[in-house]
Amino acid sequence: KQLIELLNIHGVSGEEANVRDYLKPVLSELMDMVVVDSYGNLLGEKVMGTGEGATILLSAHMDTVKGVLKDRKLIIKNGIIKSNKGALGADDRAGIAIILSVLRNINKISSFNGTIKVAFSKEEEVGCIGAEKIYKNWYKDVDLAIVVDRKGNRDIVVGCFNAFCSNEVGRFFEEVSIMQDMDW
Repeated sequence: KQLIELLNIHGVSGEEANVRDYLKPVLSELMDMVVVDSYGNLLGEKVMGTGEGATILLSAHMDTVKGVLKDRKLIIKNGIIKSNKGALGADDRAGIAIILSVLRNINKISSFNGTIKVAFSKEEEVGCIGAEKIYKNWYKDVDLAIVVDRKGNRDIVVGCFNAFCSNEVGRFFEEVSIMQDMDW
């Protein structure tokens, strides 16, 4: 349901304000602190348990490609969502929905003692501009960043020319996908 709501908010690169306006109150209910930075990125932070453990960043972008048309309609049939014209724009609207689901459910399944940070950035589709504008001190204490986006259909991306994480982290995600019967 939330993915459908997100897909129905027009927000191509540079026009993410309506997406951010939708997300801010939702995120405020799930996090201890939520701010909009000077560039328009939406940032949140939540201390879990004792807060003495790792700091994990969950990130997704709010914008879509230009091919998502304002007047398009969603077609939902047999669990498959399509656009009646133009691009669907679901790659990181799905990422946002996944992160919100994680935040709603993490207390039910985990005794994590650490900090969760969330960054919903602007203008990823035109060169990751919003992510570059996030104040560096905000994420200096991050131990692991998980960017919920997609490259292909079954990819776990751990780098771009150079690895962003250790091989152990990549293997961990592969093992988790196997435990969930996912072919990644």
